[in-house]
This record gives sequence, structure tokens and C-alpha cells, in this order.
Amino acid sequence: MLNASGWAATFAVGFVLGLLGGGGSILIVPVLVYLFLFSAEQSTGLSLLVVGLSTLIGLFASGAFKSVQIKTALTFALPSSLGAFLARKVLLPATPHMVGPLSRDTFLLVLFAALMLVVAYRMVRPEKAGLAGDSKPNGSLTLAELAKTSMIGLFVGMVAGYLGAGGGFLIVPALNQTLGLPMPLAIPTSLAIIAAQSLIGFTGAIGNTHVDWPFSIGLTAVAVAGLVTGTQFKSKVNPAKLKPAFGYFVLVTGVFILVQELVVKKAHTG
Repeated sequence: MLNASGWAATFAVGFVLGLLGGGGSILIVPVLVYLFLFSAEQSTGLSLLVVGLSTLIGLFASGAFKSVQIKTALTFALPSSLGAFLARKVLLPATPHMVGPLSRDTFLLVLFAALMLVVAYRMVRPEKAGLAGDSKPNGSLTLAELAKTSMIGLFVGMVAGYLGAGGGFLIVPALNQTLGLPMPLAIPTSLAIIAAQSLIGFTGAIGNTHVDWPFSIGLTAVAVAGLVTGTQFKSKVNPAKLKPAFGYFVLVTGVFILVQELVVKKAHTG
């Protein structure tokens, strides 16, 4: 029954990803931890594979790949992918097994829950209009802008790689507000970046974390099936109206993780 719930939840995560065009993948880690009972370290690594492949397939299934600004995507994706790889290959293994009173797994989940709260806030709050014009020509950056973009990309990649998240809520504002890329171009370009950094980040987990390949392939296939299904319904709903509701669900899930890890587990071990 537990596994049935896990597979159903995985399909639902993919469905939301297809429906909203992003955001739903942040629920993969809680599904892996609390329904499939993987460790946080395994879950955050496997999440990168699911997020990367699902985002890549969704990019083509929706036709959004036509709007990807290739040079801009590469400018951001190269440092962010490096950051994600280093986070899985170096930073995570270097994290002590005990971080203060918290085990490494609990520490990861608390950080992930904090990330979920930030994502939920970004989804719930009224959207501000992004920049509509004055964008740089594709890939045309000054040296200072290139350095700034590289630093932001490296940071975003390390956060995303360490916690197994996509990082779209950080990438889109960077593309829009820092590089001046209009939102209709920033969103699909961010998806290409997420796909690249997630898949490269996942390669950093290989060797450090046990990968159950049959399960991983099955999980990704179910998520992609949900994504393709969600894409079919996208034209029938208003994603802008669904996004705040999903944001509240992400908020509740983040609070649940904090309570589970900091209160319930402590009570059981105390």
C-alpha cells in the first residue's frame, strides 16, 4: 500500500509539473523519503535524475524548447551544472554525519523544508510583472555581467545539487532581472538550465550514493507519464490560478517535514 501511494504520488508530481510548467518537482524528495522510505541523501540524489529528465521531456512536449535562448542558457548552465556536480561529489560527502544535534539526513531535510517554504512564498505571493524588454542580445554580456551570472549560476547549482531541487525560483529572476531576458523567454530558458544542471548534478551522486537503477528508471517513467498527462490538460486550466493553491500545499508539506524531523523524531528518540 505504501509503495502504491508512492507511485501514485510520483504520477501526481509529474502531472502538476506538466500542468504548471514547473514547481511540482520539489515534491519528489518528500515522496521518496516518506513514501518510498529512502534516506534523504539517496532521495536528493535520485530527485536530480527525475527532475532533469522530466524537465527535459516537458520542455519538448510543450514546445517550449523553441523559445530557449541557447547562448544565455549555456552562460548560466555551465557554472550552475558545475556547482550541482561539486555539491553532490564533494560538498555532500564532506558534510559530517552529525551536524550539531542533527544527523546528516535530518540536516538535509530541514534545509530542504526551508527551501520549500521559500518556494511556497514565491508561489503564493502576487506575481510582479517581469521585465518585458531591454533584454540583451542572446549571449551578449559585458565581462562584469558574465562574472555576476557565473557566480549566481554556481551558487544556484550548489543549492540545487545539494538539496536535489530544480532551483527555477532562483534561475528565472536571475535571467529576467539580472540579464534582462523577457519572461516568455526566461521561463523556457530556465527549464533548459534546470535539465542540464540536474542531470550533471546526478552524475556527481554516482559512486557516492547507491543508485537502484530499475527503480530509478521506473520512477522517472511514472513521473514523465504524469507530466505528459498534465500537459494535455494545461490548455483547459489557468496555471496562474492554480499556482497559489499549489504553493499552499508546498507550504504545508514543508511544515510537515519540519515537524516530522524536529519534533516527532526527537520525541521518539528522546
